[in-house]
Amino acid sequence: MTEEEWRAHRALVNANANKARALRIARMTPDALAAFRARDNARNLAARNSVRDVVYNAYGGYRCNCCGEDERRFLSIDHVNNDGAAHRRAHGHTTGEKMHRWLIREGFPSGFQVLCMNCQWGKRNNNGVCPHKEGVTTIPQGSRAKRPEAQRTHIG
Repeated sequence: MTEEEWRAHRALVNANANKARALRIARMTPDALAAFRARDNARNLAARNSVRDVVYNAYGGYRCNCCGEDERRFLSIDHVNNDGAAHRRAHGHTTGEKMHRWLIREGFPSGFQVLCMNCQWGKRNNNGVCPHKEGVTTIPQGSRAKRPEAQRTHIG
């Protein structure tokens, strides 16, 4: 079976499964539908988190490669060579999950790193170099990121 035939077959299988699922959902009572949605959402969230964990662990864990921030909600995967837009256009990645699944399929290629959004935006707005790397800024007091001992201050 060629790839084109496989894709056509897969589309037909998916269409049939979607029709059957829609019929099952249409027959549910409002309470059964709410319970179904809650289970479905929890299952999908667990699957997304599992994929995310695999990718982040492959690229060094949940820690910004620049400043050391370790709050998971602030972190993302960065294109080291600043070619993220071209990569998204070429591969059709519209969500982080699609990107994560691509990274797994491709065997965790080099050229990617974990950065917090501050470092991502700093890098984006500074010609591909995070301001931390230039010494222009320091990690702010109160940040959960790990600062070098020389930058730490202790109050009283």
